[in-house]
Amino acid sequence: MKTRAAHASLILLVLLLACAGGRNREATHVVLISIDCLNQRQFATGISEGYTPAFAALAEDSMAFSRAYTHAPWTTPSHVSMLTGLVPSQHGRTTPYRLMLASEGSTEVVADYPALPEMLAAEGYETAAFVGQGPISARYGLGRGFGVFEETPKNADQSDLGESLEQLEDWLDQGGDAPFFLFLHTFDLHDPRPTARQHDREALAYIDRRIGDVISMLKERGLYENSMIVLTGDHGSQMIRTEGKCCIHGAGHYEENLKVPLLVKLPGSKQAGASDAIARHIDLLPTVADVVGLDLVTYRGSGVSLLDVASGEVATLYSFSEADGRCAMRFALVSRRYKYIVTPRGNVQKELLAAPGFRDQYCVGPCQTLPRREEFFDLEADPFEERDLLLDPLDLEHARELEPMRIAFAAHRRLARYYERRHGAGADELDPELAESLRKLGYLD
Repeated sequence: MKTRAAHASLILLVLLLACAGGRNREATHVVLISIDCLNQRQFATGISEGYTPAFAALAEDSMAFSRAYTHAPWTTPSHVSMLTGLVPSQHGRTTPYRLMLASEGSTEVVADYPALPEMLAAEGYETAAFVGQGPISARYGLGRGFGVFEETPKNADQSDLGESLEQLEDWLDQGGDAPFFLFLHTFDLHDPRPTARQHDREALAYIDRRIGDVISMLKERGLYENSMIVLTGDHGSQMIRTEGKCCIHGAGHYEENLKVPLLVKLPGSKQAGASDAIARHIDLLPTVADVVGLDLVTYRGSGVSLLDVASGEVATLYSFSEADGRCAMRFALVSRRYKYIVTPRGNVQKELLAAPGFRDQYCVGPCQTLPRREEFFDLEADPFEERDLLLDPLDLEHARELEPMRIAFAAHRRLARYYERRHGAGADELDPELAESLRKLGYLD
C-alpha cells in the first residue's frame, strides 16, 4: 500500500510539474498564420524553386489546397471573412480603403454574429493575435474575441515580423493549461519592402525562415503535434499578365488577386495531401469547429468543413468575391473551370467613383474606365484570364455554363446581412502611430 501510495504521489507530482511547465500538450490548439499580399502563384513558386523550405515542410504535414480563394482583394474584408465565415456583404466590412479610414470612426459596423475567437474563448480557449499594424487593426473589427491583440508597426527596416515573433514567444512562455487560438499576421511581403528584400524570392525566403521559427517554437514546447495550423494569404499583390484589365493591389477579381495558398495541418493526425477542390476563407471557421468540436448553432454563413471537401464528401461549386478597395465596384463568382465578373452600373457605382480617393493614383491604365458589365473566362484554357469569352458570341457549351453562374451570382447578392451601421456625431481621429503605419503601407497620403 505504501509503495502504491508513493507511486501515485510520484505520478501526481509529475503531472503537476508538467502542467506548471507550460501549455497543455494534449489540448487541441489552433494557429492561424496569414501572410499579407501572398497569392498561390508566389507560394507555389517558392516551394518549387526551393527557397521556402519551411512552407514545403508544413505542406507535407497538411491538407494543401491549390484552389483556395479569398473573398476580397484587400486586407480588412478578407481577414474578417477568415474570422467570421461570412462574405464581406454579410459581415459589413465593405467600405473601400480611404472611405473606411475617413469614416469608420463615425460609421460603426455593429455585428450580429459571432467571430471565431469569441466562439473559442467561450469554450475556454486563450486567444491571442500578433499582427502587423495597419488595416488589420482592432479599430476595424479584427480584435473581437481576442484576450491579447498586439499590433506591430513596421520598423526602420520595413519589417514587423521579428518583433511580432518576440511577443508571440513571450506569450507562449507564460504557460497556462488552457488550449489556445493564436493568430499571426505580417505585412513583410507588403510594399514598402526592406531594401535587401525587394523581390519575391528574398522577401519570401525571409518570411519562410521566420515561419519556420514559429513551427520550431511549437515543436520545442511539445505543442506541434496537437496543433491545428492554418497558413494562408489574404490576397495577391505582385501581379503578372495584367495587360488590358484592372488587376492591382486592392482592385479586381482575377486569379492573381483572389487565389491564395491554403495549408491546413490537423492535430494528432497524418491526414495530408494535395487537393484541387475549391476551398474558401469562409470555410476556415467551420473547419476549426469540426476539428475542435465547436457547436455551430450560431453560425450563419455558408462555409463548410474542409475535411469534407478534401474527402470528397462535399463539393463546393462556387466562391464569391466583392468589396474592392479602389478603382471600381465589382463582384465575381468562380467555379472549378470558369470565372464570372460583374461591374454594375447605377447610383452606388457613380457615388463611389465620385468619392475622394476611391479612384486614386494607383488606378492607372485599364483602371481609369469601367470594364464591361460582364466578363467571362475559361480558366482551364486561359489561366491568366486574357480572353474574355463575352467579346465574341458564346458557343453552346460556354452559354450553358454561364447561365447557372448568373443565377448563382444573383442568389449570392441576395444573401442576408448580419450587421447594421450606426452613425455617430463625428469621426474619431486616428491614433498617430496607426496613421503612420497606414501611411507607410500606402493607405493614406
